[in-house]
Amino acid sequence: MVSTSTEHPSIRRPLSRSRKLCYSLIATALAALLLEGASSTAVVVYKMVTAPRLAERLHTEYDPQLGWINKADFSGRHLYGPDRHLHTNAQRFRDTEPLFKAAPANRVRVVCSGDSFTLGYGVGDPDTWCVQLEKCDARLQTVNLGQGGYGVDQAYLWYQRVEPHYEHAIHLFAFITEDFRRMANDTFVGYGKPVLSLEGDRLRTGNVPVPRTAYRLASLVRNGNLLSELNSVRVARRLLWGKPHVPTAPEVDANSRRVAPRIFAELARQHERNGRLFVLVHLPTKADLLRRSSTWREFLSRLANENGWNYWYLGDELAALPRDEIEALFLGNEVPYLAAAGHYSAPGNRRIATALYARLADHPDVRRRLQAAQQHGSN
Repeated sequence: MVSTSTEHPSIRRPLSRSRKLCYSLIATALAALLLEGASSTAVVVYKMVTAPRLAERLHTEYDPQLGWINKADFSGRHLYGPDRHLHTNAQRFRDTEPLFKAAPANRVRVVCSGDSFTLGYGVGDPDTWCVQLEKCDARLQTVNLGQGGYGVDQAYLWYQRVEPHYEHAIHLFAFITEDFRRMANDTFVGYGKPVLSLEGDRLRTGNVPVPRTAYRLASLVRNGNLLSELNSVRVARRLLWGKPHVPTAPEVDANSRRVAPRIFAELARQHERNGRLFVLVHLPTKADLLRRSSTWREFLSRLANENGWNYWYLGDELAALPRDEIEALFLGNEVPYLAAAGHYSAPGNRRIATALYARLADHPDVRRRLQAAQQHGSN
């Protein structure tokens, strides 16, 4: 008789040692992955909580044609630190007083266009290089049109809005090299902006009205770059939108070198028609003074020579300074806002104003205008 035995289905054979090891490894790997994900998320959340704010969000507002613009009559007491106030007037210029259409007969009105280096990011109202020009010569009246984050394109469009409404004799169109690269993009740190392109030989403004999404979802824009550090976000973006095309530096520069000359040509014709002095003012950054890169300077110098424009690079006056003096021209981390470091300090703004005034005072047209203003003042 053959005996047979059957195993009760609820009874499991003990796991082999190899299977136990395999399951332990899998559990350990999953725990490590969860820990890695939690750690990455914690790091990103910490950065979100502690990341410095963008100062422009306090004193700017949405503009459908420009992207953003200074608020009118803004009072930012101690905005950049003790006694470092930022005020704007009713015309959205950085000033504590309104500007009248007519320029005073005894003063030469100078309009300063530009980005945050012209606005005076990080320094008080009287310490911007535009105001410091007045302190070099009381016969000058300066108007600060600087707007934080602007590229050459936005500075041009903002000036065109202002130009018909205020008499002025001199236009200082100031920029740093990075302002040309901003021209190629329809956003800046997540905020929409217009884009100038060429249609034949004419300038065309695109991406207007500028999307308002960034102002409606300000928190998302502020933290968008941090969220992109999460691998899950990167994977989701790749799956949904594919790999985005990121223009190379040569592509960006090539685009700007097509459009910028047309912007300058339009300004030059406009100023010649109205009897104004037009100057392209190239402001040096710390990198310019320490590394002395010259590609854009060579391009702009050649372009200006070919067209008879005034192009003044102010780094030549500063590059010969000792390294510690160069460092003192720029802010460090003492101003608690995003990207404040690297802007001109109060002494840096004074140095820029002194160098700029020396060139202005040496220009025959400026000397003539200053003498005429002085005569009006003595009558």
